[in-house]
Amino acid sequence: MSKYLLGAVSVLAVLALLILVPTSPALLVDMPETIFSIPTGGVDVYGDPASLVVTVYGLCIALGTTLAIGLTAYLNRKTIGVTGGMALALVSGVFALICSHLSFCAVRWSYIINDLGGSAAYLWQFWQGGYTMYGAILGALLGVVIFAKARKAAVLPLLDTLVPGIALVVALGRFGEKFTLQGMGSYVANEALAMLPFVTTNEWGEAQVMVFAYEALFAAIALIASLAVLARKSPVGRAAETGLAVISLAQVILDSWRGDELIRFGFVRLNMICAAVVLAVIIGTRIARVVKKQGWKAWPIIRAVLFLASAGIVIAIEFALDKSTINNTLLYAVMALTLVMMGVCTLTDDGRQAA
Repeated sequence: MSKYLLGAVSVLAVLALLILVPTSPALLVDMPETIFSIPTGGVDVYGDPASLVVTVYGLCIALGTTLAIGLTAYLNRKTIGVTGGMALALVSGVFALICSHLSFCAVRWSYIINDLGGSAAYLWQFWQGGYTMYGAILGALLGVVIFAKARKAAVLPLLDTLVPGIALVVALGRFGEKFTLQGMGSYVANEALAMLPFVTTNEWGEAQVMVFAYEALFAAIALIASLAVLARKSPVGRAAETGLAVISLAQVILDSWRGDELIRFGFVRLNMICAAVVLAVIIGTRIARVVKKQGWKAWPIIRAVLFLASAGIVIAIEFALDKSTINNTLLYAVMALTLVMMGVCTLTDDGRQAA
């Protein structure tokens, strides 16, 4: 496929995203800032007049995708070529869109049917909203595997070049929540905490944390970290693991801050569970690689024990928030330090030879 045809497909894909991703939750739950709407002449799954809306949030997702396609093409220019990099980004993007929406439907189906009055048509009506971040990440990773199988190429080198693009889309997507009702944290009663960055004050003088800004910041850090690892010509897989680990470590505490997340199981939120799974897979594969190479020694055992203990502490803190007499600020400080420990355990020795 020529680069001109791929360029045209990329433009069409980005334009489609403007309509297909109006907001992350269901459209009736969120009230995103709308640029314009296109009446369809029918009714939507809720029985209201149907229209396709273009939102500022969708524009941020489309912009992030555009930059991610360009970045992935650039990072692959010396391996599978610019056109191969563009194709990789497009295939991963399609699977990310599908898996993100289907994962939302899977975990919120009763809510869609019973509370929102939706129907089975919601499954394919992407423009009604309803997406999950980790559903998109899983879909993108699945797209890499399928692309690699089709080209008979190794998966890990392709993952290394795609994860920076994933971080870029996450960063701009989280920033886009500024133009929705999503991504805000609880109100800040402590005046000292109100002086933190990314805290806004409403018309009644109440301070509230803009969690989406912190999420965008850490996604940008994940982007920089993964690119830095790539620049050092590190062993394959290390850049992808670094980027995904940074996003997941931050998401554990930041998702706990969010006051608007609808997808939760008891006191634990879906993104927190997915982040923990990602971290467990990364550290599990790294420890397995070290043990295969060196055998069971003290440090792999210590890493595993510390990681599991840290995960237990985070779960206990999440349960204790607003349910105990301990100050939440102190609990979050302990959680942050615990996550730093989890990060050290996860990202130390991966069993690969340095380049």
